[in-house]
Amino acid sequence: MTRGVMARRPVLFVALLAAATLAGLGLFFQTTGQVQFGLMIDAGSTGSRMHTFKFLRRNGKMELLNEDFLPIKPGLSSYKDEPEKAGASLRPLLERSKNLVPPHLRASTPVYLRATAGLRMTGEETAEKILASARRELKSSGFMVRDKWVSILGGNDEGIYSWITVNYLLSKQATSTVGTLEMGGGSAQIAFVPSALSDAASVGKSGSPAGCEEPPAEVVEFMGENLRLYTTSHLGYGIKKAKATMMEHFKDAGLADANPCLSRGPQKVTVPFSSGEPLAMTGAGDFTACELEIDRIMGKDAGVCKCGVCTYGAKGQPHAIKEYVAIAFYVERTVDIGMKSPISLRELRAKGKEVCAMDVDEVAQKYPNVPNGAGTDLCFDLSFIHSHLHLGNGIPQDDDSVLIHVVNKINGVELGWSLGAMFHELSLLDRERGKA
Repeated sequence: MTRGVMARRPVLFVALLAAATLAGLGLFFQTTGQVQFGLMIDAGSTGSRMHTFKFLRRNGKMELLNEDFLPIKPGLSSYKDEPEKAGASLRPLLERSKNLVPPHLRASTPVYLRATAGLRMTGEETAEKILASARRELKSSGFMVRDKWVSILGGNDEGIYSWITVNYLLSKQATSTVGTLEMGGGSAQIAFVPSALSDAASVGKSGSPAGCEEPPAEVVEFMGENLRLYTTSHLGYGIKKAKATMMEHFKDAGLADANPCLSRGPQKVTVPFSSGEPLAMTGAGDFTACELEIDRIMGKDAGVCKCGVCTYGAKGQPHAIKEYVAIAFYVERTVDIGMKSPISLRELRAKGKEVCAMDVDEVAQKYPNVPNGAGTDLCFDLSFIHSHLHLGNGIPQDDDSVLIHVVNKINGVELGWSLGAMFHELSLLDRERGKA
C-alpha cells in the first residue's frame, strides 16, 4: 500500500481526530446537517473489498454512522496478462455502493482505490496498466473520482492507517495504545509504539551500533501527543507469497516427496501467484521441521543480532510490546478454525503441530471451510505465521503475557487501513474546499 511513504500525512489526520469530543470517530468541519458518503476500495492481492462509509456532518463534526463491506475475488493482480479487463471486475462493488448512496449524492461522493502488495509485485508497467483500467471504470460510475485517487498505497501507510483505525475504535489514550499486526496475501505489516524507554529513544534516532540500520519510524500526533510509531511492511511475507516461495524451494531442493510443511500424504499443491500447473507433492507433516526450513529460507538474519532484535535482513526493530490486535489472515488461520482470541505463540504452535500431524483426509474432514484456502493449507500457514511472529516481529515464543487479540471488527467496523485512509482523504478534500 509505485511505493511511497507518506510520512507526514497521518500527523494531519490524527491531529484533526484528536480535536473531536463526541464518542467515536470525528473530524471537525464547518458544514453541518449533511450526510456524507465515502467509498474506499481496498485492492488486495487475493481480492478487492469495497468499504462504503456513511458519515453525518453535525455540530461542526463528521461522525461515522456505519459501514457496508463487500469483498470480491480475484484481486486486480490476477489480470496482469489482461490488464484492460481489470476495471470491469470492480463493477459489482460499484453497483453495491450505488444501491446504498442516494442518486442525488453520487456525484459528490468520492471513490478511492488503493492497491497493495499484489499489484506492487506485478511490476510498475503492468501495475499502471491495471490502474488505468480501474480509473476508466470508476470514472464511468457516476461517483466523484480523480486520477490520483487510484494508486498503490505505500506499505508503511497500510500499517499506520490500520494502527490509527484500531486505536481510535478502541478509544485508546496516547499512553495505552496497542500494536497492530496485519497479514495479507502478498505482504505483512506491523505497527506499535515501543514501550521501553530505551526502545522509544532509539526508534528513528541515531545511536544504533555500527552497521545497524535505524528502525523505521513515523511521528504521529495521537490524542495531543507526538508518538514515534515503529512501523514496517514486509513485502513478500504475506501468507500466499510465502507459500509460493517455500513450495518452489521444496521443489527445487528435491523435497517434493517429503515436504514437512504439508499434511501427510500425496496431494496437488496450487502455487499462489503462479499460472503453472499444481505441483505433485507428498506431505511429511512435521511442524518443527517446516518452521526450521521457513526460518532458514525466509528468516535470514532475523531474530537476536548485534543490533538487539532484528527483523528480516538484519534490520533493527524495537522489542515487542505486550498487546496487539491482529487482523486479516491472522483471523482466518486462527479464530476462524476454532482457536480462541487472544492467542499466544504457545497455543499457535500447539495448533500447528496438531494439524501437521493429520493426513490429507483427516485435515480436510476436520477443517472443511477454511477461508481463502483449504484444510491442507493449514500446516504451512500456521508454521509460517508462528515463524513470522517470532522471528519477523520479535514476539517471544513462550511469553504468554503477550496478548494477541485476533478480530475482524471493532464496534461493527471492518478492521484494516481503509477507515484511517478515508478520514485522511476526506480531511484533505475538505481543506481543499475551504471547509476545514
